[in-house]
Amino acid sequence: MSDQKTHSILRDALLDFFRNHSDTAAFDPFRGNMTGCGDDWVPTPKKELPVTRFLEKAVESACHESHDLLLLFARYSEKLKWEQTYTQGKDSIGDDMVNGYGFVEIIGKWGPFVSTQVRAGIGLFAPNVNYPMHYHSAEEVYCLLSGSADFRFDEGLTRRRDAGDTVYIRSMRHHGFRILSSPLAIFYIWQAGDLREKSTFVE
Repeated sequence: MSDQKTHSILRDALLDFFRNHSDTAAFDPFRGNMTGCGDDWVPTPKKELPVTRFLEKAVESACHESHDLLLLFARYSEKLKWEQTYTQGKDSIGDDMVNGYGFVEIIGKWGPFVSTQVRAGIGLFAPNVNYPMHYHSAEEVYCLLSGSADFRFDEGLTRRRDAGDTVYIRSMRHHGFRILSSPLAIFYIWQAGDLREKSTFVE
């Protein structure tokens, strides 16, 4: 199967998942930009990361509505570009996060389906990883596909979220989270601001 066909399958699965959650209020601000996005394809290089070893476990513990979506990403994992935004020497992250996180972007500024309005893909985190408090200009939504995490916010709030839950993050809001004892998989969407902005850490 060609890379373009693989990416098309995953794009369609993400968009179907999004459309099937028409009653999810946290998705509402993103509906305009997610409609009709991602038609222009460009090739992206394949890259693997250590965190992909947790994909199988994430699929096993996925909630019912996200199982098929995660299974597709696991099936085609070796054909995808797994990325990291941060490096240990320059950013406020530890060994746990360096070796325990990654994401696959399907729609976004750099492709494979190009959009200047929105970015969307799948993120994966190993158990017990701490994602330090940070902020960015884009507004963001997470939909937890598998696993659980304790989310922290700048108001001093901490909220536990589980597979099937969504978390909306407004522009510039400080936020972070710690994954619990199972891998965490998320469907993420960004919009507004620089779609490839590097977050600023605050702890």
